[in-house]
Amino acid sequence: MRVVRTVQACREYRETLRAEATRPPSVAVVMTMGALHAGHSSLIRSARASSTHLFVTLFVNPAQFGPQEDLKRYPRTEDDDLRRCAQLGVDCVFAPDRVEEMYPPSRLGRWPTTVEVTCGRATHHRGSEGASRPGFFVGVATVVCKLLHIVQPDVAWFGAKDAQQCCIVRRMVRDLNMSVEVREAPTVREPDGVALSSRNRYLTPAERACAPTIYEALRAGQEVWATRCAECARDGRGLRRSDLCVVLQVVAQRLRQQPALRVIYVSAADVDEWTDWGTILGEEDGLNAPVLTDRDEEIGEEVREVALCVAAWLGGARLIDNVRLMVPRAHPSEA
Repeated sequence: MRVVRTVQACREYRETLRAEATRPPSVAVVMTMGALHAGHSSLIRSARASSTHLFVTLFVNPAQFGPQEDLKRYPRTEDDDLRRCAQLGVDCVFAPDRVEEMYPPSRLGRWPTTVEVTCGRATHHRGSEGASRPGFFVGVATVVCKLLHIVQPDVAWFGAKDAQQCCIVRRMVRDLNMSVEVREAPTVREPDGVALSSRNRYLTPAERACAPTIYEALRAGQEVWATRCAECARDGRGLRRSDLCVVLQVVAQRLRQQPALRVIYVSAADVDEWTDWGTILGEEDGLNAPVLTDRDEEIGEEVREVALCVAAWLGGARLIDNVRLMVPRAHPSEA
């Protein structure tokens, strides 16, 4: 396994693959901030199976951390990460050891050139990562764009747990005519349903015991959605925003039963444009006074799938999770 630290070395290795191949190599990339866990391993295995050569990037991207966020606290476990990558058959790890390698110094500011995607803006969806972490997705889109240019993969793999990130990357690739396929791998969970995350290590044993409530609430929402789909099929009507709002209320009610959770938002968004289909804001903004609808409307034919999302604080860990709600058309009763 090759480990490279500079953009130039990464590009040179990429060119070596082209020069030595009897036919064009198929290259996949998995982009990470390190602190790899079983969820990353699953993603890396999917990427490994999809291509002849696999790159993994390890870079804690400062551009996506806000002033009060946990950049210094974020776990750095490079030795363990490199061992894991080697065991999983990774061909090359790009692990810049200086921020300046990715963001060269400039008199124009720390981040003189950035990428912003509309569906990541704070104003686009009030119950989203973009709204609760202003500037976050500018940092994400910028570093993903840079890494795609550096590695030049054919396929880039992302995890479904970061649903809005997946939406933003797909939109950026489409809108900027980038020649890479974006693929999404399912969320990997513990046996009790907790989504794997590098930030789970911040949880105390008592907090970890409370964490399954998030997925339990989301699953309860899925069950209500299935019931609403069946009712719509029976009544011969289309699904509406108000149907999603019933789901949101069920999820919020279930989360309220766990006092250790400080809910940031419960929301619904279509996976292609991240349009706001309903939001309940958290305790600081009044969980009992939900912002549910601007107007009731039928869910249009263009919406094929909705992400049902939760963000919450549990102790010192900020946790996110989501499940998908299919929007049936021809046979709603089968949803």
